[in-house]
Order: sequence, then C-alpha cells, then structure tokens
Amino acid sequence: MIATVAMLAVSCEGGETAIGRGDRFWADSNYTAALAEYRLAVTQSGGDNESLARAAHAYAVTGQLAPARELYDQLLKQAPSYADQAVMDYLDLAKRAQARGDQFGVAQAVTAALAAQPGLSLPQYDQELARYYTEANQPDRAMEHYRRALAEAPPDSAPRILYDMGLVEEGRSNFGRALSYMQAFREAVAPMDSTGRRSSYGHGPWRSLLPEARWHIGNCSFQLAKQAQAQGRMRDALDDYTTVTGLGVPENIQDQAWFQEGEVLRRLGRADDALFAYRKVLDLHPSLTGQLVQRAQQRIDQIRFGRPPDDTSPPS
Repeated sequence: MIATVAMLAVSCEGGETAIGRGDRFWADSNYTAALAEYRLAVTQSGGDNESLARAAHAYAVTGQLAPARELYDQLLKQAPSYADQAVMDYLDLAKRAQARGDQFGVAQAVTAALAAQPGLSLPQYDQELARYYTEANQPDRAMEHYRRALAEAPPDSAPRILYDMGLVEEGRSNFGRALSYMQAFREAVAPMDSTGRRSSYGHGPWRSLLPEARWHIGNCSFQLAKQAQAQGRMRDALDDYTTVTGLGVPENIQDQAWFQEGEVLRRLGRADDALFAYRKVLDLHPSLTGQLVQRAQQRIDQIRFGRPPDDTSPPS
C-alpha cells in the first residue's frame, strides 16, 4: 500500500511528488498552483498529516475559510499537535475579515479558532462576536462575549459595550437588567455634577447615543412600572412611572405613563398628586378627545366631587 501511494505521488517529470511541486510553487508565491498540488497530494495519500497540513494552510492563505476548516478538522482528529498552526491561520483570516469590515467573516474565523483550541482568550474580537451573535438572535452567546469585552475594555470603550448589553437585554424583555446597563452607560457618558444635575450633552465618543439611551431608560422603566403595578408593588411602580414622565420619553406613551402614575397615586391615597397626573393627560391632548382623556376626566371628577368610579376597566 505504501509503495502504491508513493508511486501515485510521483510525477512524470523527474520523479517529483505533488507535495514537492506544491512547495516549489509556494516558494514562487504561486499559492493557487501550490494549493492544487497539495489537494492532489491529499487525494493520493488518503489524507496524511503532511498533505492535510499543507492544503489546509494553503486554503487559509488564499482566503478560503470553509475548506481550510474542513481539512483542519480532519487533521486535528489525527494529529492534535497541529492546533497551533490551525489557530494562527484562523486568526489571520479573522484579521483580514476585520480589516475589510466583514463581521460575519470575523465571527466564523474566531469560532473556528476557539473550536481548535478551547479556552483560547481573544478579547480583541469579543465585541464583534457579541454583535454577530446578537444579529444571529443568540443573546446568551452575545452576552457572554460582551461580558468578556467589558472586563478587558479601556475606559473610553466601556460605555458603548454597556449600551449594547442594554439593547440585548431589552430585546429579550429583561427590562431590569437592560435598565441597569443603560443607566450605567448614561452615568459614564453624562455623570451628575456637584449640584446633582446631569449634562444633556455628555462627553467622550459615545455622547451621541445619550438621546437613545434616555429613550431606552424610559421604555424599560415603563415596562417595569406596569409589572410592579400588576403585582401590587405600588411604590416601585410609582418610582418607575416617575422616571418615564420625568424623562419625557418615549413620547408616544407619556399620556399612558401620566394616567397610570395618577392611578398609583390614587391607590396610595395621594389625591392632590393624582389630580396633577390626570391633568397632565388632558394637557397632552388639547383637543380633549380620546378614550384615555375621558378616563382621566372621570378620575378627576371622582376625586373632586366624590363621584363613584364608573370606569372599571383594568389599567392599559
């Protein structure tokens, strides 16, 4: 069998093997021709370590991750000692993908490297992997990489990671965690001054995200307020509704937030404060039309004139 393989590997030109020809092409930087010879060597040898290593490396150098990984997977089963070579090739592919802005290519190459050498630490790619897994709707894996990135991030990069982590948690309705991340982002970019005021502009490269962060803080607070209200935790609900109305965002739910704030205040026995909240609903609808306006007016009349409630529908 060995003799047969050796005979197949010999060319008609001077007894040169496919690997020999491939090495000669490689020395001349003719990588495509070298790859063709190495592939022939793989076929002729049935996939021995030497031919697999050369062919896999040639695929990587020519930018072909999928066939490179296929051959490296086969090679590492036979000879795990080639793991370092595989990792170096994968990371080179990741670097090239990163340079051309190919997030998918980065993720695929780094994933291959981690498979070849489990436990490998690659903090320089964690943010890109996190964004890739976010887009792939794999939030658990995304958060794993975001946490790693945050642990290694310099101070000027950390706020953006916090913001992105908040988006992931909000996307899967973990509003408490999302709120914590967004508030941490806001504090990092626009901290309170000595008078207890927060800058509207912030500082650093991520200050342009402040309006979006305020919107997400308002949205998460509104969702948490509704949950607390449904569970009978009125003081918690009031704190969260107050956050929403204090921020003024999201704009499209301000009337609902003020109405529910009034409902909570009424439950807590704070009639004057509840009146103020219900009147804010009317202020937001100068035409005084709509179901929510009617409900707010009913509550005002109930408080002012002691009328029995005629609106028994649950909070919206």
